[in-house]
Amino acid sequence: MKRIFVIAFLSLVFMHFSSKSQIAVVPIGNGSIANPYQISSLDNLFWLSQNSDQWDKNFIQTADIDASTTILWDSGAGFSPIGNLLFNFRGTYNGKGFTIDALYINRPETKYIGLFGFMSEATVDSLGLTNIDYTGLERMGGIVGASYDFSEISNSFSTGTITATGDYNVGGLVGHQYYYSIINKSYSNVEVNGGVYYSGGLVGVNENNSEINNSYSTGNVSGNDRVGGLTGSCWNYGFVNNCYSTGNVSGTNNVGGLVGFSYSNSAINNSYSTGNVSGVGYVGGFVGWNYISSSITNSYSTGHVTGTTNTGGFVGNNDNTLNNSFWNTETSGQATSAGGIGKTTAQMQTLCTYIDGTDASWDFVIETANGTEDNWKMNSSANDGYPFLSWQVDEHTESCCGFIDVESPVLVVKDFTVYLDELGNACIIADSLIISAFDNCEIQDTTLSQSEFECVNLGQINVEITVSDTSGNCTTEAAFITVLDTLLPSVLCVENQIVNADNTHSYTVSGTLFDPVSIDDNCGVASVENDFNNLTTLDGAQLSEGTTTIIWTITDDGGNIVTCSFDVLVNAYVGTADLLAEGIQIFPNPTNGQFIIYSDELTINWVKIIDLTGKMIYSSSYNHTTKSIHQIDLSNFESGIYILSITTENGVYVQKIIKE
Repeated sequence: MKRIFVIAFLSLVFMHFSSKSQIAVVPIGNGSIANPYQISSLDNLFWLSQNSDQWDKNFIQTADIDASTTILWDSGAGFSPIGNLLFNFRGTYNGKGFTIDALYINRPETKYIGLFGFMSEATVDSLGLTNIDYTGLERMGGIVGASYDFSEISNSFSTGTITATGDYNVGGLVGHQYYYSIINKSYSNVEVNGGVYYSGGLVGVNENNSEINNSYSTGNVSGNDRVGGLTGSCWNYGFVNNCYSTGNVSGTNNVGGLVGFSYSNSAINNSYSTGNVSGVGYVGGFVGWNYISSSITNSYSTGHVTGTTNTGGFVGNNDNTLNNSFWNTETSGQATSAGGIGKTTAQMQTLCTYIDGTDASWDFVIETANGTEDNWKMNSSANDGYPFLSWQVDEHTESCCGFIDVESPVLVVKDFTVYLDELGNACIIADSLIISAFDNCEIQDTTLSQSEFECVNLGQINVEITVSDTSGNCTTEAAFITVLDTLLPSVLCVENQIVNADNTHSYTVSGTLFDPVSIDDNCGVASVENDFNNLTTLDGAQLSEGTTTIIWTITDDGGNIVTCSFDVLVNAYVGTADLLAEGIQIFPNPTNGQFIIYSDELTINWVKIIDLTGKMIYSSSYNHTTKSIHQIDLSNFESGIYILSITTENGVYVQKIIKE
């Protein structure tokens, strides 16, 4: 019962998704160089596949595309390739570093299978295809089925599985590369299950002045005849330069770790393979059969090799030129080869094997006698200790094998900023200033002309960085170190002050009474200034009656500024201390709220009440003759002490009022 339910459920899911047919959506743009079509969705990609009249236009991809639903397209046949034998793709497609994931093609009776089925005089750049699943007849590739007539693929890759049901030309990246076509800086990690002829991890067939440069394949490859980890066949002026493969390769005849069959003026240079190779006849760790005017130069293989006839550690059969190349007699399981020089693992992991001129003179970064293109590097921690290509990311570290090293290290530095701490100190390390440091042998030491900094160094300091190699060659570069102090100084002002005016109706500051209590900084203080007299002290400053806010500004040597402030309340000058003697009475005082001011002798002109912060909370003017009575209500004010100021014809009188 459960099984019936699961089957019914899956059927409904399949019907749901299969009912959603693909939609062709015209992309933004017009296909010109200045305004290319912008492929941003699977619907845009489907539109491209369905409009052959646009296959000579320009396209850019502007987003990653999920193509997993293509498994449901066209009754299970999946995606229809862009370009075919009759209508080639002749435009440009720039992937802009974006990917197309899970593209599905199931057309076992169809030739020219790939995202692009057949392209001629076309360019594909910076495109990634991940998790592809292709089934086709022949001429199949992860990106292109067939690449003809000056076409070029650069900076691109594919991963996934390709299976051929027919005979010819199956590759992880390109099925058939023909007539001056080029592949640069690309790779494949595709599982290739090839047909009868020409199966390769990267390219099925590379021919007619076509090139593969700086590329690699890591996927396993299987086929019948002419099967290679990188390309199944390289012929008629096909070139492979600075490439490698690591996948396992299996087939029947002409099976090689890098190339299955190389002939007719083809050349393989500065390349290597490490995958295991198995077949029946013409089986080699690097090339199955090197035939008719073809050459192999400065290359090696390390994979395990098994075969029945014409089987060798490096090549199964060799009818032509083979120079300065090696295979590992231990890891390959083969003591002989139709070409190449057998070495032990220890010998192949020793730099001298490749550059001392005894068996080979490879162009390594360590030397110039063998060339200046610097094709190879070696590092015991990379590529299992075997040589690797210079365009790979690891650095060269191996010793110079007795060569006189006269090359100085290469050093690139950058400027840097340090910040003083609370004690006025800072320090740097060399790694903070070095962008890159490289030596053909090994960098031994790095020194700085100055690594510690103090307040006296504020500003910009010139620091020299020196790197030296094991042979004593040195390189020195200068960097500017900007020393900054960003810590604020500290300052403490006096508390708010209340003082009394003298008969000049002002208060004169004496000494440092109102100057900052303390000032401190990690480096030093450049200036101290108040906003009243713009001096470093308030000594002698005359403050008027009322409240004056004093702001002190402290600037340190690093330009950092801090302030503090306080208020000075100058009580109005009291002309006569005894109000009763002047005929003025105030009662009750203390008061719960209301109190009365009475004058029998003087005319009261103005009454003010000020709190202890200097804020005026009450003000009223009067124009009465003598015997005036004034009632004031403090009920709404908080309890405390207030200052009462009474202005009369004889002067100003001040009295404290207590609100209970």
